[in-house]
Amino acid sequence: MLKFLLLSMFCFFHTSYLSAQELIPFKDNAPLTCDLYWTKGFDYLEEDRFSETLNLIENLVTNNLGSCKNLQTDYLVLKKTLVEKDKVKSEKALTRFIITGILIDLAHLNIIDDELERRQTIQILFKELIAIQKYAKRLNFNTYRDLVISFRRLNQLVRNKPQINLFIDDNLMIQKILEGC
Repeated sequence: MLKFLLLSMFCFFHTSYLSAQELIPFKDNAPLTCDLYWTKGFDYLEEDRFSETLNLIENLVTNNLGSCKNLQTDYLVLKKTLVEKDKVKSEKALTRFIITGILIDLAHLNIIDDELERRQTIQILFKELIAIQKYAKRLNFNTYRDLVISFRRLNQLVRNKPQINLFIDDNLMIQKILEGC
């Protein structure tokens, strides 16, 4: 009876995540890895090439943001700052957009059953974080540090799906992002 109760509780929490989550489509459809896009986007911003940055991001996203309101809001703020040609605000907005995407994708680890696929997803997302680490530290060092610690822990848990699920359930950054999705 206890096993049945625990299983039903797990299924309830697991399905509540599934309804709130969907993979970010633009990352799956990108011809290159997103870390290369982010690096190029920040290179353009360093050179005050706002229109090239906007074109790069628009070509990557192409209206495939998914249903997360937080990500959509961050994207609109990013577009606005790029149009306004404000370098500091654009860097912060791009960083926020990328971090939101990383957190959404981390939340999807609990629906990936294959260990190898989970490991690859963690590595890809960590590469994205490394590509923006300079800007993430500037935006909020504590958030950057927490993300690095989270990746370290997820890498340790990659073989244990129930533990990954618990980690995601307890991670406040991920939960905060999911509230707006």
